[in-house]
Amino acid sequence: MVRSRVRLGLVASGLAGLLWMAHWLATPPAGVPVARREMRLMAPEGNARVGEAPWRSFDDAVLVGWRGPYELRYQFQIADADAAVPLGVHIALRAGFTASWDGVALPPNGQPGNDRASERPGRVDWVVPVPSGFSQPGTHELRLVASSHGLATSLRSSDARVRVAAYDALLAAPYRAWLIPLMAMGCVLAGACYVAVILLGSPKPSQSSGLLLSMAGSGVLLSMAEGWRALVGYAYPWHGLRLSVVLALTALTMGLMVGYFASRFSTPRWFLRPPWSVGIAALIGLPFVLGLAHFDATVWLLHMMGLSLSLFITVRTARLAGRASDTRPRTSPDTVAALIATALVAAALDPSAYIDGLYTISLAVIMAVVLLGHATHQREIAARALALENSRVRLTSALLRKSIQPHWLMNTLTSLQELIEVDPSRASRLVDLLGDEFRMVTEASTRSLIAARRELQLCQTHLAIVSLALPAPRRLDVEGEDLLEGVALPPGILHTLVENGLTHGGVDAPTAGPDFTLTVRRTPDVLILTLRTPAAKQSAALRETAPEPARGTGTQFVEASLEAAFPSQWRLEQGESNGRWQTTIALPYTAARHLHDTDGRVV
Repeated sequence: MVRSRVRLGLVASGLAGLLWMAHWLATPPAGVPVARREMRLMAPEGNARVGEAPWRSFDDAVLVGWRGPYELRYQFQIADADAAVPLGVHIALRAGFTASWDGVALPPNGQPGNDRASERPGRVDWVVPVPSGFSQPGTHELRLVASSHGLATSLRSSDARVRVAAYDALLAAPYRAWLIPLMAMGCVLAGACYVAVILLGSPKPSQSSGLLLSMAGSGVLLSMAEGWRALVGYAYPWHGLRLSVVLALTALTMGLMVGYFASRFSTPRWFLRPPWSVGIAALIGLPFVLGLAHFDATVWLLHMMGLSLSLFITVRTARLAGRASDTRPRTSPDTVAALIATALVAAALDPSAYIDGLYTISLAVIMAVVLLGHATHQREIAARALALENSRVRLTSALLRKSIQPHWLMNTLTSLQELIEVDPSRASRLVDLLGDEFRMVTEASTRSLIAARRELQLCQTHLAIVSLALPAPRRLDVEGEDLLEGVALPPGILHTLVENGLTHGGVDAPTAGPDFTLTVRRTPDVLILTLRTPAAKQSAALRETAPEPARGTGTQFVEASLEAAFPSQWRLEQGESNGRWQTTIALPYTAARHLHDTDGRVV
């Protein structure tokens, strides 16, 4: 318990340390304080500008709805310490504009215009140096003449920001801010490629594997979309599209995170059943309704909802872990819960910093932990599948030898010789049935799954041979056969159980009791097959020996075949019931469903 708590503390502390370091690197350089910020809106008339309004205090609510042209004026008070290094100006404005510093023209960023046709859009972020000799201590003025006709969507904020600081620091700021997030996402991308390579060699990748890789891909795309503005830049008319992409990828990433943890950690699929599915969908959709007033609020709420739901699932799993066996990938849910809780606290304490890049680190660390756990689990599955396949091949060879064992074949041929003399038509029928059975057994031994009705046909053929060759006719009665429609089974498992029943007394002269019976039942998620054999001698012998019979070649073959087809999802029970030998096999119904061709082969 102490070791587990220490591990959780180290994991959470490590993530918190990474978040703090990234936040420190992303902190913008200290700039020259803004002494005054004013604006005025200019009414266009044709291609000329007339009627300039007086200067007024900056009002973002008015500016966000004005397309232009307009003019902004900033005054800065430069101190001696600020003037010690070359200064630069970072202008964040969704517009095409021209700028001047103390009346000296700066390089233009596009060109303002009276309408969209005459405007040339500028980049959404613009960094230029302050003219040489115009950064001495004192008051300085920056003027911008701009227009924003290229905005296709109505935004909630003008995002007009100006910062005057050391020119080198302004150039390096975006790269400092995204240094750790991009390194983290690079590790996730490498891990996702590693897991993908492992999954390519896996016989049956789980549903959670696809969700995990999708979450990794969506998270990488989200980080690229979020960092595109700072690292690459673009003309401001693309800003609305980028915001829409960020919003969609945020919703997708958080939805995939919730789906992945629910798929992997939740043994009963409670999250897919009402009212849980409706409630989760409502929670994921709630930010879109509440966040209509502000884009940042929408993205933040999506992060909070996704993290909260994921934390709920992992904590719930950690609490139930000691009550039931879990056959899912072995990433510790309490470790993941500690990481998600740390990310949730970071998002709550500093929302703006979190949605501007810190989420990338938390998402990357969470995904790195689960990717490593998933990769380890997939390697274990591949190794177990190889061992099971080798075991199945070995047991299949034993089963084929058993199907044509000399003693049974000698008895059958002796009976055939007698039938040729007394009943040639039955002898011909026996030859046909022998050919059918050997052909079906040979075909089945080359497949990992066959149609359930094909397996029943093999059993019926075998019992028909027994009925012709020996004095004791036998048959297999099936109850609920319609439930086997579209179901595939490992080849030879029912045939092996029937042969076991015949070997242990099932070929004796039948009494008034029942014959071989197969009962098929189904719950919503489980298919249950119950085979009862006559086996009167077998039951008596078992009562005299031991309540737990030895697992022979036939039982080992059945178990190996079930494990290869449905890893850790099957159950086999055997024992005496009302004087008959009973075998019950429980299978996952969804996994047993397969498409078939007209010959009953799995396609």
